Amino acid sequence: MHRVDAMSRARKRPYIFDANCTMQQAQTLRLALNGHGVTSVVVPMDYFTELGASHMLNNANCLPECFEIEPLTGDELKVDWQDIAMIGYGRVKHRRRRVRGSTGADGGGPMATLAAGMVAGHAYAQYRASNPMLGSGRAAQEKMEVVDCLDIFIGYIEEDVFAAHFRMLANKFYYDYLGDRKQQSSAANFRLFVEDIIGFATRTILTGKTRLFVAGQPSGKPIEGFKMFDEYNRWSVAIGRARAEGAAT
Repeated sequence: MHRVDAMSRARKRPYIFDANCTMQQAQTLRLALNGHGVTSVVVPMDYFTELGASHMLNNANCLPECFEIEPLTGDELKVDWQDIAMIGYGRVKHRRRRVRGSTGADGGGPMATLAAGMVAGHAYAQYRASNPMLGSGRAAQEKMEVVDCLDIFIGYIEEDVFAAHFRMLANKFYYDYLGDRKQQSSAANFRLFVEDIIGFATRTILTGKTRLFVAGQPSGKPIEGFKMFDEYNRWSVAIGRARAEGAAT
């Protein structure tokens, strides 16, 4: 790979740089990148753990005896604190699709607004075409937003894949278990939630960004999307495993 191409790719994909090369080639690439200000670490592929599909977490209880997950349907899931292998915090930038109404010939109104909120995507476009009162504005818009996110990995970091992978968003969680400690701000509640998990799950591994968050330090610019967040967490697992066994260079 040409030096300029390697530099460009490393800056665009700052976590896993899978060049499919030998260990000697990887070491040569590492030295070249480090010499140009891009810090890199060589890790054997055997140290990568698959994260598994993420399941959105909306409510859970941090109890002294266990981490109790309350799904929207079905029975609660009780997880032993020792089984939380790793938690990963990140500020994630993503596009959120929102359906919005528009002003029709009669100025719109409650009926138009209600219909716009109830119908989404292609169905909304068809509904608009058959209802002139809704006007001809765009049916949907995408809004870029940055969310505080926490990934919780259940199982063992030495295995090829985690047993479960849960994801929570700071502004989409209930925090009911906090009781009298619950604050008006989701950001404050989110910090309490993270601190509670760390306090109970004493064997869990914290990613670098998680350690910065707990210390109240900036964690850098937002991560570009949830796929990149997954890649960062997978990279964190590999680095943690390799360094624990002295296999990272």
